[in-house]
Amino acid sequence: MADSRAFTKFIGPIGSGQGEDNFVHQSSPAWVLTFVRWENRDTLRNTNVSPTEVRDPLVVENDCIQVTTNSSKGTLTPSMQATLVMTDVNYETALAPGDFVLVNMLNWDSHARRIANNARAKKPINGPNDGFKGIFKVQSVRRMIHVDPNTGTKIVLFKVNGFAFTEYNNTIYFNPYLIDPNQDPKNQLLFASYLGRDWATLINAKGLTNVQDIIATLIQCFIGAGITDAGRLEKNGTVKSPNVHFFMPELVGKLLGVDGAKAAKDIYVHLFGVQKYATGSSQSLAAGMNPEGGRLNQKFNRIYYTSTPCGGDSFQKPEYWNQVKAWSIINQYTNAPLNEIYTCFRISPNNRVMPTMVFRQIPFTNEDFKGTNMAVTKFLNLPRWKISSALITEVDIGRDEAARVNFVQYFGKSTVSKNGADISLEIARGNYVYDVSDVQRNGLRPYIVTTQFDEPTTTNKDYRSPAWAKIVGDALIGGHLKLNGSITSLGIVEPIAVGDNLEFDGNVYHIEDVSHTASISPQDGRRIFRTTVSLSSGISKSSSPQGTRYPEMSFTSAHQERINDYANNKILPGVSEEQDTVYRPVSLNKPSAGNKAFPQPKSKATKEGKEEE
Repeated sequence: MADSRAFTKFIGPIGSGQGEDNFVHQSSPAWVLTFVRWENRDTLRNTNVSPTEVRDPLVVENDCIQVTTNSSKGTLTPSMQATLVMTDVNYETALAPGDFVLVNMLNWDSHARRIANNARAKKPINGPNDGFKGIFKVQSVRRMIHVDPNTGTKIVLFKVNGFAFTEYNNTIYFNPYLIDPNQDPKNQLLFASYLGRDWATLINAKGLTNVQDIIATLIQCFIGAGITDAGRLEKNGTVKSPNVHFFMPELVGKLLGVDGAKAAKDIYVHLFGVQKYATGSSQSLAAGMNPEGGRLNQKFNRIYYTSTPCGGDSFQKPEYWNQVKAWSIINQYTNAPLNEIYTCFRISPNNRVMPTMVFRQIPFTNEDFKGTNMAVTKFLNLPRWKISSALITEVDIGRDEAARVNFVQYFGKSTVSKNGADISLEIARGNYVYDVSDVQRNGLRPYIVTTQFDEPTTTNKDYRSPAWAKIVGDALIGGHLKLNGSITSLGIVEPIAVGDNLEFDGNVYHIEDVSHTASISPQDGRRIFRTTVSLSSGISKSSSPQGTRYPEMSFTSAHQERINDYANNKILPGVSEEQDTVYRPVSLNKPSAGNKAFPQPKSKATKEGKEEE
């Protein structure tokens, strides 16, 4: 039964024809690599060729014998690795670091051929059904020659590695003595931008700025402001915001459905703010998978805001950024762990899979959360993918003691004034939550945070850190009872992404990592396409405002678990094992007197009663 609290997209067996009755998910998986290559590789010494000129796309359909893409919330740069064989193309010459590669993985040869034809025709190849797994910048191309010691067969392979979002790994270096606009204004491109004026525009009467406005400004300074050159130059000719950093071929824009792309800034999508999603499954994929049904406020070019900003404010401090990476600077203003920031490839409001940066409040608030008027994102409201058990090839799910937290304290401002120390006042306002019973049983497992993003009013010292502590504490306390692990399935064409949720076996998990691998078996030539997702924070989808329900709390009898599984998900083997051993029941295929559920948490506002199965 569908959960009305969240948009859910089902991933199940899909046949290639009506006669198959949708009993087949994969018959002949295929994949396509599309390379976009610069014509001029040495721009310092070769000045006769434009630095933005590119060749026609190099589309690889059959030479790739293995390709893997990986995206993780904990890693800025999603990655790809591919192995190509030498046929009629010498890829060590044809490819070079700095080129771009787009990866598509699909279930059918005919679908892959459609992608290849579109790529050669310079049409978009990143639709929701195109199996688009990302765009990456080539980092290395290596030729490998191997001789089989048994047969003497010599084979030539090429290893290609690439990463995405590399622009955010750019090093910021500012040396004012290098600036001489009267001689050569272009030398300002050595720096991220002339930050002073952009920084000054954020200053308001209180001297404070919301963190997501700061991050949006930094992105425009470091990466660029969008497809427009109008009004971007100061009167003295200096660049106010660099619109020409990180050249991106217009061909890349065409393949992604973005007309007029000139640089990396033109293809990235940014989603900022506390998220709230449309419920149910009747709307389109783009509307269901994007906050507020995709009706977002485009605050800046390609930077979208939800209706509620992320929590936290900061003063505009003078900074000294000397050989510091842009991503490190941005992370200084996130107010983590209340908020999180990550990159991914996900369906965008324009219904295309785009490289996306997400900055949002942590979406792990339980249904029974109470105690603050601040906007939160309920965990079970996040859009989710529901995978059919028919596609699963491996499951590794369980609980870990390492996730146990029983004391959370959040300091949002650590200063001393004539009114006293903020630390003492924050404690007095209750900036902590704890489970004293768990401390007594297992010892203290603290999680203590100190940031500088709170600003109480001058009248009543209404600190926000107590509310932040409740949000973080609600997400972390009880973590040792939530399920985590990994699931491997037949390859998923759909644009499943980190930061989404996944529903499986009656539980809802958060997707922390997605890895797609497609390869050709050297033994028999069989093509294989598999997807592995790493999961966390798994709770029962039956959780409600009456209480959070943890998985694996009901059936201590394996036989009863099999009965429940057969009635619902049909994941387990269909047999029960009987053993004639000491202290075992006469028959294990009878209900056991010990099959008693463990008590589930209940809201304090409800009365105690019989546990719901």
